[in-house]
Amino acid sequence: MADYSALAALIALTLAYHCWREFRSDNPRDARLLGGSALIFLATGAGLLLQ
Repeated sequence: MADYSALAALIALTLAYHCWREFRSDNPRDARLLGGSALIFLATGAGLLLQ
């Protein structure tokens, strides 16, 4: 399951980058949505790695 964990981490990194860009563009609602999605993918990746 480590290969799926790496994919989840890559998606989380991409979402976190876009979260930062939305936050810097003064769009906090979308930044919160992207940040929450990034946290979900990080938790999923950690769960897959520990499984």
